[in-house]
Amino acid sequence: MKLFTKKSLEELKKKMHIDNILEEMFGYESVPVKMANVFFGHVYCGICPFCDNFSFIAHVDYEKCMCFNCAFQGDIIDLLMGVKRWSFVETVEYLAKRFDVQLEESARMPLTKAKRRKRQQDYREAIRMMEEVEPGSVDKELIERVEKMSDETTKV
Repeated sequence: MKLFTKKSLEELKKKMHIDNILEEMFGYESVPVKMANVFFGHVYCGICPFCDNFSFIAHVDYEKCMCFNCAFQGDIIDLLMGVKRWSFVETVEYLAKRFDVQLEESARMPLTKAKRRKRQQDYREAIRMMEEVEPGSVDKELIERVEKMSDETTKV
């Protein structure tokens, strides 16, 4: 599975605009919204791509969209993933190509809490076995590092 750096995803979010996607894919037109003499910005209104009711809105300033009928809520990525049935990676790659953003792949996958706990248990077991074979053979610094892993595990 591909992983992208946080920096490249943030750059993509800065460059992509929901109004471009809505006009291109759905033919929606922007409507200025004014209620009680307060201008709320430009909103796209139209038929929801999920429930086919005229209850879908997308707020350009917030880059978010929602449907009042089926309760869909999300941003461009969520919308495209749902409509096109793409994975997160496919959606991000499409948007990066569409908005001309270079994606950097992350070199490593972050460990889940369960994997960290399992790794720590394995290290503790190895230390215990080494101590059984030759008492005092395990470096104190190694034991401290393994114990520090437990602190990191509880934070995640």
